[in-house]
Order: sequence, then C-alpha cells, then structure tokens
Amino acid sequence: MPTEHTFFTYSFDELTEEAQATAIDAYREARDDAWDSSDNESLAETMLYTFAEKLRAPGWDTYGSGDFPGIPGLTVEGWDLDRGESYVVRGTLYRDDAPGLPWPEDATHFSVGNRGYDDTLYGVDADGYDIELDDAAFSDAWRDALYAALAAGRNELAYLSSDEYLRERLEEGWGETFLEDGKFYSF
Repeated sequence: MPTEHTFFTYSFDELTEEAQATAIDAYREARDDAWDSSDNESLAETMLYTFAEKLRAPGWDTYGSGDFPGIPGLTVEGWDLDRGESYVVRGTLYRDDAPGLPWPEDATHFSVGNRGYDDTLYGVDADGYDIELDDAAFSDAWRDALYAALAAGRNELAYLSSDEYLRERLEEGWGETFLEDGKFYSF
C-alpha cells in the first residue's frame, strides 16, 4: 500500500545559510558534470580578448570579450589551462595589428608558429628578408601577452567555479526548488 509523504520545498533565498552552502556545492557538482563546449568557448573568448588587449589589436577597446572579432592575421590553434599550460597562436602579425608591442625598428611584421619554432620569433624587414626578433623588449612583451591570456583563462575558470558565481546563479532563481537541507528537489 502506498504511503503518503508531505514535505516542503524552498527557493534558494528561503534556505538557511548552511542549506545554501549545501545547495551551492550540489550546483557546483552538477555544473562540473555539465561542462560543455559553450563553457570552453567562454574561456577562449576571455583569453583572446585579454591577448588582444595586451597587443592593442584593432577593436580591443570597442568590443567585449564575447563579440571581439579576432586579431587580424592570427589564429588561436589551441590552449590548455591544465598541467601543460599553453596558448598557441599561429599566423602573421603586422605592426598596425599589434601596436602595443615594442616593435624593433627594422621589422614590418612577424610570423609565429609557422616555422616549427616555439620560442624564437622571426620577423620580416622592409626588404622582405627574415630577421630573428632577438629584441628582448619585443620578446618579453610577446610572452607577457601570452601569459596574460593564460592568467585571464585561469581567473575566469576559477570564477565560474567560485561560491560567489554559483550563489549569483542560484539567487537569480531559474525555477530550482530545494528541500530544507539544501538538496535539489526533483520529482
């Protein structure tokens, strides 16, 4: 014979502080399990926008990270925020597309990633000849921009997993209801 049970459900705001903490933990676990390509895209957009800001690429100051069109001549081949942290870009970059870099006087543009070298940047002078961009200020600024992109990605990832972010999402109330102890109610 069926047994009838009566219980109450609550919105996030109606929960005790302890129950809210339980709800946040449960939401974090559910969010981690549901991580998808749109989450990765959001991280990629944040990193590209930060990279563009460091280079002072066209549009970095008029677009946001979600609608930034990209850096002319460069493509992001990949990134990794785990153990082998990397931000891999390939292409050819001209002075006008990266005025934030301290360009050596004789370089009109440079190629990155096209020659199989990870750490050496090659430029092209006004006569079309390859030159090694061994200028320390240029190399340091380039690497700083790459590291800034990675740092922005790490920060965004940390924020998306933070209690603050998850609390904001739950406070917005997307129709979730909870049991008194903070566990999600599902019927």
